This record gives sequence, C-alpha cells and structure tokens, in this order.
Amino acid sequence: MKRALTAAVLSVGLIAGLASAASADQGQPLRLELFQIGLGSLAGWIRGAGEPKQTGDQSQFGLYLQKNTKTANFSSAGGDFTGNVPKTAADLHTLAFDIPGVVGFAFENFDPAKIGTGANGYCNNGSPRFNVFSFNGPPLPDFSNFVGTCFLGCPFGDKTQDTVTGWWQIKFTQPFTQYAGCSAAPSGNIIVEVILDEGIDVGGTVGNSPGNVVLDNLRVNDKVIGNP
Repeated sequence: MKRALTAAVLSVGLIAGLASAASADQGQPLRLELFQIGLGSLAGWIRGAGEPKQTGDQSQFGLYLQKNTKTANFSSAGGDFTGNVPKTAADLHTLAFDIPGVVGFAFENFDPAKIGTGANGYCNNGSPRFNVFSFNGPPLPDFSNFVGTCFLGCPFGDKTQDTVTGWWQIKFTQPFTQYAGCSAAPSGNIIVEVILDEGIDVGGTVGNSPGNVVLDNLRVNDKVIGNP
C-alpha cells in the first residue's frame, strides 16, 4: 500500500480507536468495536466460521474481515480493542489471534506467484495484523500527541498449531521490536486494533488474493475474545 494511503488508513483507525477508547472501562470485559471503511469492506462475527471445540463458544463464532476491492482503494475492516485492555505500553505484553489451518499441513505465508499456496487462512506481510498506536499522554482528538505505530503482521508472529483443530495461533510477545514491521517499540499511552487492508490484487493481478480472512480467539495479554 502506498505511503499516503497507509497514513490515511492510520488516521481513520485512530479516529475509531479514539472514539471507543474514550468510553473504555478497565472494569469491563475485553471488547472489540468493529469497523468497516470504504469499498468492499465488511467486519462481523459469523456463526459456525470459527475454531471448533472452543470453551464457551458453542456457536463457533469466527471474526470475518473482508476487503473485496483493490488494495490501493481506501478500504479496510477490523476492530478496536476496548474495555479491559491495556492503556499504556508498559502494561501490554502479548497479542495473538488464531487463523484456520489443517492438521498435518505446514503453515505457508501467502505467495501470489504460487498456485495452491498453503492450507491455512490468508497471511501476508501487512494483513491481517495488529496496529499498536502510541501517544505521548492520553490520546488527543487532533492526534497532536501521536508518536508512532508498531505494525505486527501475521507472517512474522510466532506460530503454534492446535493438533486437534488444525488452527494456528499467531502470537506476538514483548519486546515487540523483535518482529519485522515494529521498528519502534510502543510507548506511553496506546490504542490497539486488528485490521485487514489488503485486497484482491496482492501481487498485481485482480483475483490473485482472497481479500478476506477469518480469525478467532483474539488475545490481549491474558484476555481472549472469540464471539460477539
């Protein structure tokens, strides 16, 4: 994605994050405030789409994120974490999500030049990913105290497969700068979001990439959310 578009998407993500963070309460459970921006975007919990046999989720919900348009278009889908979520970088030590896979098949990052890439959900350099936005003090509506972003993309996380369901956990732990994409460690006050902003033309040809992914068991520290 072009630098200018990345900045624009970042600004929209911040707007959504600031709005939800303002009403967040550490005494509440972990929540995910979904957003969908621009052409072909969709974010929602789908019954039956998630990881099987998860405690407390008999309906097997999965988080569906879609960008059914070209990557360069101003479009994204995701969610901002609110409620019982760390407000400062010092309190954040783990981020993770689960992605579909098949028992007995190794994990493969998406390769638009290869036919039959992998047996797991979409995982490319920039999507799906966590964004950790840093601020010098409580986030201000005009972003004047915005410091920077730590990008934690799917292919760079630590991967562990569930030998029963086949799903993969993609996990990031402190120090986050050990992962490519996070060049500057989160600092000060933070907002955390998960996002998909790569479309159906990764590699240059429309139809090369799916433009969607299903995630489950999104984790912030020891708190997990896997249904609405």
